[in-house]
Amino acid sequence: MKKAIFFDRDGVLIKAKVKSGKPFAINDNKNIEFTTNEICLFKKLKLQGYYLFLFTNQPDVARGIVSKNIVDIINSKVAKRYLLDDVFVCYHDDIDNCLCRKPKDGLIITAKEKYDLNLEKSFVIGDRWRDIDAAENSKCKSILIDHKYKEKKPKGYQFKSKSINEAIRFILMS
Repeated sequence: MKKAIFFDRDGVLIKAKVKSGKPFAINDNKNIEFTTNEICLFKKLKLQGYYLFLFTNQPDVARGIVSKNIVDIINSKVAKRYLLDDVFVCYHDDIDNCLCRKPKDGLIITAKEKYDLNLEKSFVIGDRWRDIDAAENSKCKSILIDHKYKEKKPKGYQFKSKSINEAIRFILMS
């Protein structure tokens, strides 16, 4: 079975908008700020046999704040930049009670079935409690990129880092 890295989008691969200490998704596909220029780190992960996936909640689509098309354009740019193998997105809001919205593990399970993944050898890299809980719910290892948001604090992660570069280096040395 294969292994994977599941990257959250906003706050992990691209910079999130932060207002009053809380993160928000970007909704402008023209002003994306990437969190790293070290694409070689992603190449090294691939050389170690990892699939690289984007997995992201985008409830602003359900809320009518941004179109699905704009979200898909942003996701495509992120996937191309970081050499990602696939993108898994939940466009629902909490009230929809879907199986794909993090902290539920539906996006991860979809990837597992599609790519025949061993989740116990896989990682989630996220910046919020929902990411870390999704990892725990699916039996993936987790890395928190700690931006010190003023919200519910995640628990149960295996490593805490200050940046995507540090998180990837941790995996490469594991």
